[in-house]
Amino acid sequence: MYRQSLIKTTRLTRLFYLFILLLVVMLSLSLFNSYNSWLLSRQAALNTMAKQLAYQLEDYRYQANLIYKLVNEKSSESPPSYAANSPSHTTKIRHDVFWLSSANQTIDAILFGSDKPKNTQLASKLADYMEIVWGARNEYNSMYFLNGSDNTLVLVTTHSILKPELRYKESYLTLTAEEKRTDMLTQSTLLDRREIVSNLQKLTPDNIYYYTYRLMFNSPGQLTSVISFDISINSILPFNLKGDYLSISPRNIDTSKSEDVETRGTSLVFSHQIEGSNYQIYYKVPLKDLVVGVIGYNLWLLVCMLVIIVLVLSTSIFIRKRIISPNSAMLHELNLKDNLNHDIINNISYGILVYDFASNKKLLSNSVVNPLLSSMDLNHIKELAINNHDMIQVSIENNIYEVVLVHITMLEDTYLFIIIDKDKEVLTQRRQELANREYKKNIQLRKVVFENMQSEIQPSLNELNKAVEGLLHASETTKQEFIETILLQTGYINRWFNNINLLNSIESSTGKLQLDKVSVSLLVSQFLKKSLGKLKHKGLSLYFHNNINPDSLFSLDTSCLEHLLQLVLDYSIDTTAFGKVSVTLNYQEDIKSIVIDIKDSGNGLTNQELSNLQHPFSGQVLNSSQFARSGVTFYLCRAISKKMGGNFTINSSSAIGSHYQITLPIKTALIEKNYPTLLEDVHIRLDIHNLDASRIVRNILTNYGAIFLELHESSPHTDWDLLITDNDDSTFKNLIKISGTASGVNSVTSRNLEVNYNFADELIDAISLLIEYSESGSNSLDHSGSISFSDYDHAPASDNSIENILHTYQNILSNSDYKDLFITTVPIDINKLYNSESVEDLTELKNTAHRLKGVFAMLDFRFLHKLCEDLELYIAEENSLKISNCIRELDISVRRLMPEGNQ
Repeated sequence: MYRQSLIKTTRLTRLFYLFILLLVVMLSLSLFNSYNSWLLSRQAALNTMAKQLAYQLEDYRYQANLIYKLVNEKSSESPPSYAANSPSHTTKIRHDVFWLSSANQTIDAILFGSDKPKNTQLASKLADYMEIVWGARNEYNSMYFLNGSDNTLVLVTTHSILKPELRYKESYLTLTAEEKRTDMLTQSTLLDRREIVSNLQKLTPDNIYYYTYRLMFNSPGQLTSVISFDISINSILPFNLKGDYLSISPRNIDTSKSEDVETRGTSLVFSHQIEGSNYQIYYKVPLKDLVVGVIGYNLWLLVCMLVIIVLVLSTSIFIRKRIISPNSAMLHELNLKDNLNHDIINNISYGILVYDFASNKKLLSNSVVNPLLSSMDLNHIKELAINNHDMIQVSIENNIYEVVLVHITMLEDTYLFIIIDKDKEVLTQRRQELANREYKKNIQLRKVVFENMQSEIQPSLNELNKAVEGLLHASETTKQEFIETILLQTGYINRWFNNINLLNSIESSTGKLQLDKVSVSLLVSQFLKKSLGKLKHKGLSLYFHNNINPDSLFSLDTSCLEHLLQLVLDYSIDTTAFGKVSVTLNYQEDIKSIVIDIKDSGNGLTNQELSNLQHPFSGQVLNSSQFARSGVTFYLCRAISKKMGGNFTINSSSAIGSHYQITLPIKTALIEKNYPTLLEDVHIRLDIHNLDASRIVRNILTNYGAIFLELHESSPHTDWDLLITDNDDSTFKNLIKISGTASGVNSVTSRNLEVNYNFADELIDAISLLIEYSESGSNSLDHSGSISFSDYDHAPASDNSIENILHTYQNILSNSDYKDLFITTVPIDINKLYNSESVEDLTELKNTAHRLKGVFAMLDFRFLHKLCEDLELYIAEENSLKISNCIRELDISVRRLMPEGNQ
């Protein structure tokens, strides 16, 4: 069947545009031909005029020579045949201007000078001669003759305006006589130019165009005689040339062509050489006049073309809107319906087939039924379905299908087969049940998440509400306590929300990693130093196994790493009631990753807490304090690790505690394997009973080149520099006591230092101080930043020792009314000092020290009051070592003052 192609709107539009383009091309060619014809006609007219000008110049050159001979010929007895037969009548116009009347009707003569008979005869002779030359012509011509012998000027003209103006005794011809004479005399001095042709001039009243032809004659013994003709060109001016556009100028010597056409500025210039002279005639036509002339010449053609273009555009719009657009809309609608039906049928999960049994042809099918057609006997299925109420079940390729038969009434013997996969339907029902179960599970999980979030934040909100209510009704002395509670709880709530915001930013990928070259060893060491206060507050021991050289640099995001360590360590400390927390730092070169292991000896984690690793707040966290344990912590730790390209795992047991492992891949690293030999030639004895502390100290001493040996082991070397021990042993000369909770290097006595064994830099500083002291034999160690009770010499003169001072204070406190206030507030403030020091919050540290100073001033404890003043001074100087030692001294003194059972 032949299918006629549909003309598209764009195709028809292009055809009309092509037709319009052809019209424009034809019009352009016609305009070009018209312009070319105009150009050729102007060139031909200018050529003709140039030839006629050449004839004129040759004619007047001849006439000028005859006139000169006529004027200068000797008097003879027989006058020439053209001599005047009748005498002329002279009329005086002015004292030097005379008009000669004659019988001539077209020629007038005017004499400028004296009216001597000789001059009068000359003027009459010239008038009679020019009557012969001009008499048959009815045009404006003038001749000026300047006689070189007596400087007499004679004007002979055909201008008819002169005679009526005799009564006024003046005319523009006579008024310019002196100027004419001066100009002719000036030209006569140009010895190199005998013949001069002026540019065209115009007499505006008469619309006469003329040029001046001037010829100079030199005679011996007299001035130059000049003959000048004002020659009209109206008789030789072609009808298609305008006199205003014509000009005559000397020919350029460099121009070899006799005729040329060129564009100068906004004008088209024609030029042609005047044969027999050194002049050219120019015809300068403005382009504007040229365009107007060509368009005016082709005006009707342009109008016809525009009418045709408008008709073509109107026809195009009419055909497109009335014929093509409805057909296109109809076709588009049919295609849309066809595609819509096709999409609907193909997206139905049932098999759809429309089959015409009369022509044995498939009319419609979808992707479900197409693979089954080769295995189906449609005639047999149709007969069975008709006999079974248009519905049967058949087995196709070992699958059970239900076939529904529908007869199409519009077509004879055409049926619709609806094929339903019963096995797939059962599977779909199963999936729907699983989806409903998952949906209910999600709803339950969301309910649990909200409940867990509420259980975490609600206690702090309640405490905050109670503190605000108490603050409203509190006195001036108790307001500070409520304010501290408000600040504490708002800080916890702010930290909780910050963790949630951080998780949202990580999952939305709004923030990018800020990679820096950092020393992970120093970074973790500084972080653990800040966390010593929390460990000391809970009475936990810290063991930091640092197996990375501090000089090694790794490319990491420091803020992410610190936040990750803070989350994990706070959770580990909060879940550990007693025992230890160990941190191991390693770099595995085979996988190029940093591995941080944090182990605690707590009670382990519940299954509900571990479920938070997969989804935040999915498991309830019991007995959480100060948001250190939250349902978002583990999920946030895994998200931060994933953002850094690593992973986070947890192994927990109620028997051995929890093991948190952080693995972070490193793209670029600068590994330094060799440690500096800072402790070379240093001999150290060890008396460490704690195996973990001994392992850490031995590793540090080995890395930095020290020689060490256990105290009970024999050695031929007898000169040992110092002893490192974890118990009080005063038998050794120089002694370093190690502790897991000490901050910085603390001086117990001049030869006894206390230091934290976890940090290599502090241990090396302590060893160096002891060695310097032993070598110098001075008390410089006591002035190296340590704090001793002997420094405070402001105590009463009767109290010579610290023990006596504290014993006296204890007796005063036992009988004081402020005993209960001291017991309930001072130990809490001491703990706040440790916490503020661990987070380096100098403002809170200063406020707490000031509050303690007020309590000690109220009890008149001058020694402790002076300790608080020194602590404020060290806080202002930001001297962390002295701050730590001063807090330790305050802690020891307060513990000794506390009654038994309250320590």
